[in-house]
Amino acid sequence: QGNCMLWTRGGARVTEIALIRDDDQLYSSDDGPFPQQLRETVTAGIEQVAANRRSPLAEQHFMWGWPRIGQLVGGDKVRRKLAEGWQTSQALASLLLLVNFWAFASPTETGTPAALQAYFWFTGLAMTFSMGSLVLTVLLSMHLNLLPRDEDIFWMLKEYGTWLFGWPTVLLVLALACTCGVFVVCAVLAYPALQPDVWIFLAMVSTCCAAGAGLFITMSRKCWSRINTTSITKIWPGDPWMQHSERKVRYVQQIVADSSRES
Repeated sequence: QGNCMLWTRGGARVTEIALIRDDDQLYSSDDGPFPQQLRETVTAGIEQVAANRRSPLAEQHFMWGWPRIGQLVGGDKVRRKLAEGWQTSQALASLLLLVNFWAFASPTETGTPAALQAYFWFTGLAMTFSMGSLVLTVLLSMHLNLLPRDEDIFWMLKEYGTWLFGWPTVLLVLALACTCGVFVVCAVLAYPALQPDVWIFLAMVSTCCAAGAGLFITMSRKCWSRINTTSITKIWPGDPWMQHSERKVRYVQQIVADSSRES
């Protein structure tokens, strides 16, 4: 009938040639469903691969997080994006470290034991989290600058991009939350006679923290979901997940042409 449909060996319909990377065999049908007797894997294809990122098949077909951004924009541009983001994190982490270190090194001697204990832990945790974010961004920036080629950038994205690159931001958010706790405890220690006003201030800070945390999680989920579902339309030099893709594209195009001639 002239309506040739291509399928991977996992049973996924081929709608975007760029997604065919590691399948060494394709099947065609004349506008019909996938032949179930030819199924070689237990997964349903690309759609299920996206929801099962931990399987070896998912690692072959689908990258997410910063490796996905590298696939979309290329090694040189993702290097600049990472450097700019880490510079911002370094500046904010340095500021929080300075503020909390000053507060930690200048404790007050007045107040209840519970308030003093809360002051100690909030300032100590805020200082620790901000120091961790600062050290981690410095180490990542230092090693990113050592890599000379796009192939090396993609290697770093593959090794560390899906689990390490997000930790500077996470530690920075935790440091901000602990710093908000420091503000509340300082109000309790500095104004012990204004308990009703202190509780109102605590409610305001808690509301702002909850709203900020909710907004951070919502925006992160939506942004990363948009990034991870963006189709890849260009093959970048050095992309380890797109090796031999040009050969496979020509192979698929040849199959389509042959099937059209037979129809």
